[in-house]
Amino acid sequence: MEDIRLAERFARALRATGRGPLLYAGVTVTPRIVSLEQEVPSYFLKQVAQAAALSVPGVRHVRNGLKVGRPR
Repeated sequence: MEDIRLAERFARALRATGRGPLLYAGVTVTPRIVSLEQEVPSYFLKQVAQAAALSVPGVRHVRNGLKVGRPR
């Protein structure tokens, strides 16, 4: 149940960035670890997503597996 709450808090943190492409980032939450997946259009957005994840209370570690590529 805590993982579900953590995923919800993280989704709110991504929405709060105001960056549209981050709304579709793949997120997996395991005990206090957030894993980011999929593709974003820039390294800047990759870092924004990581910072958003680290700002969520309860997140202990972030695995930033976002790939930078051109939008399709």
